[in-house]
Amino acid sequence: MLLFAKMNNKEYQLEVRESTPEWEVILTEIKTEKKEIHRLSKKDYQQFGEVISLIFNHRSYLIDIVIQGDDYTIFTKGSHQTIQLLTEERLLYNELVGIDSETRGNLIKAGMPGKIAEIHVKKEDIIKEGDLLLVIEAMKMENEIRSDRDGKVKKVYIKEGQNVETGAHLLSIDNL
Repeated sequence: MLLFAKMNNKEYQLEVRESTPEWEVILTEIKTEKKEIHRLSKKDYQQFGEVISLIFNHRSYLIDIVIQGDDYTIFTKGSHQTIQLLTEERLLYNELVGIDSETRGNLIKAGMPGKIAEIHVKKEDIIKEGDLLLVIEAMKMENEIRSDRDGKVKKVYIKEGQNVETGAHLLSIDNL
C-alpha cells in the first residue's frame, strides 16, 4: 500500500508491505529522499476498540488515534501529533478539485474534546516553530499545542475557559 503523509511541514511517501509475521514500513522524506525502513511484528500489536498497543524499537506504546477526514491525530504518552495521510487517489482528487495541501494545515483544530486552559497568542502575533500556542485540558491532562511552523497568527477562534469538541477551529496561521 502506498500513502503520502504530511507532518510538521515535511512530506513523506509511506509504503507498507505486509507479510505473515510483520509489516515493513518504508518511510521516505520526499524533499531529501532520506529513507527509513521499520519492521513491526504482528505479535507485538493489539487493538482494543480505538486504542492500539504495540512494541516498536523495544519500547511499549499505547496509542489512541482520532481520525477526521485526511487528518490522523495520534495521542501517546501525554503528547499528540497530527498527520495528514493521503492515498494516491486522494491526491489526484485534491488536484482535480483545486485543494491546495500547502494551505490546508494552516487551520489548527482540536484533536479531542476539552477545555481551553490557556491561550498564549493573539491575532497578528509572529510565531516560530515550537512556540507554545495554547493549552487544552482533556482527559484530566494538560495538552500543549505548539506551532509546527514559523508564521503569523491570522485568527483566534476560541477563548480561555471555553469547552471545545473534536475538530473545533482553534487558530489559523499564515505562513511567512
